[in-house]
Amino acid sequence: MEIVTEEIDKAETKREPIVFIPNDLIIDILSRLPVKTLVRFKSVCKSWQALISDLKFSFPTKGRIHAMCFTKASLMDGTFYSLDNEFVVEELPSPVGPISGDEFQLLGSCNGMLLFWSSGCTYIWNPTTRWCRELSQLNGLLSSPLHNISSGLCYDKSTDDYKAVIIDTRLVYMASLRARKIKIIDNNFPYRVPSIQITTSGILVNDHLHWVVYEGSLENWQLIVYFDERTNVFNQLPMPETVENYELIFGLGVLDGCLSMSRVLSKGQAVGNILVTSMREYGVKESWTALFALQDWVAPIFSIKSNEQVLLANTFSMGSYNTKNKKTKKICVRNNKCQNSTLANCPVTYVESVASIRWG
Repeated sequence: MEIVTEEIDKAETKREPIVFIPNDLIIDILSRLPVKTLVRFKSVCKSWQALISDLKFSFPTKGRIHAMCFTKASLMDGTFYSLDNEFVVEELPSPVGPISGDEFQLLGSCNGMLLFWSSGCTYIWNPTTRWCRELSQLNGLLSSPLHNISSGLCYDKSTDDYKAVIIDTRLVYMASLRARKIKIIDNNFPYRVPSIQITTSGILVNDHLHWVVYEGSLENWQLIVYFDERTNVFNQLPMPETVENYELIFGLGVLDGCLSMSRVLSKGQAVGNILVTSMREYGVKESWTALFALQDWVAPIFSIKSNEQVLLANTFSMGSYNTKNKKTKKICVRNNKCQNSTLANCPVTYVESVASIRWG
């Protein structure tokens, strides 16, 4: 018996020591993996499942940015397309079955999830994981057509809640997706969102939603307001001085992580030209910087390689712009069923993520 015990003791001394990996290192490694791999890794253990499912688990956004667009070949036929950070186009299956090309609108995007409306129903969808749910509390609020609706989706870290914001002329609604409740937060909204805007979906920067608006005259759309997701209050963003008659703001986007806009040359011989400017330090008026000028009515959507390549779009077409050689290249998105399909909306950006909604 003593010999056996001795052999067992010797065997135990030969075992490899357990390697301890700090949680910070595990998080850093996991955050660099593809989303599809992370979805599989949620089954490894309970701690990994909790970590990856945590809304505070973030990814480096570099290389994970996409643009979602929706094309319509006819009134009864629409298709989703996603563009990756190399501007490669991929057709995605609809999460809710066939969608009418005339009964659709992208309402917002946050943390990799898209908010969209289709044929009287509102949905929240993660295109990367294919997770999708209907938001029935918004169905009665939104109806066809949605021409006067401006919207957006944001995340309030203080309450761990996603919020959908709907601006309907003077009324502003805010829906808590976690609590499944909706309320009016402003019954006398002092601004107007120009109908000529390239998109009425709020642009998310610094956790805030941003829209181009005007006060008084329709010709004076030179303001940007943002929605503070913590206080549920709208505030004006500091604006740059008018540069060489570039006055009206045609559209907003995000370039190199900074809020950017395209301003229309409204006076002079080259009326219609676009100047793209960027707020390099958020909230600082003096940080607005002119980046480049274009001749087409387009808005900056997102950029790659530190603004070397920029995705541009309007409500009809998309293209890429090389800021070094100043060349523009058209990006073709065609429905397999019809070569004459057109964009039903301006592309909305999203990032790859494993996010979903935690219902209350």
